[in-house]
Amino acid sequence: MSKRTESYVAPSFSWASRTGPVIWYWVYDNESKMPTSETYHFAQVVDVSCTPATNDPFGQIVMGHITLRGFATQMTIESTDINAPDWRLIMTKEGVEECYVTLDTIQDLDEMELNSSVICLDIMRDKKGADYVPFISGLVLLLVASRPGCYRRIGFSTMKAEHFEDSIICDIKII
Repeated sequence: MSKRTESYVAPSFSWASRTGPVIWYWVYDNESKMPTSETYHFAQVVDVSCTPATNDPFGQIVMGHITLRGFATQMTIESTDINAPDWRLIMTKEGVEECYVTLDTIQDLDEMELNSSVICLDIMRDKKGADYVPFISGLVLLLVASRPGCYRRIGFSTMKAEHFEDSIICDIKII
């Protein structure tokens, strides 16, 4: 399981904010191609900011954020028991079958409480035909108490479109 770095080096949405591998559930088969705007809907990048700690533009940073515009929905962490093999927790939403969040780091698990409310942001949804049930790749975010209006990434999830039936389009600032 990955860990967050001891000192701040990057925002929570960046692979650089943690040690260990990055998980991306993308299955390649004979019909699959790399995602493009022709085949997928993507969240829009509204704003990006990064403040370097030194004059080195590729070095450690003091602060950074990204603001994404996309469909967002609220879900609940149903259990803090880990589901092997990829550190998944069960998420639920009333009236919809459960799904999972794969946590980014061991610290995210340590900080997670039963019945925690999380925001799921739709970042990539396929554009296949009407008969196809699209799967949605989404970031799972937790509100940062010390930074009103800001969220931090705690994981990744692949959900069904029904999880987003009551979603709204909003701008979400991730630090």
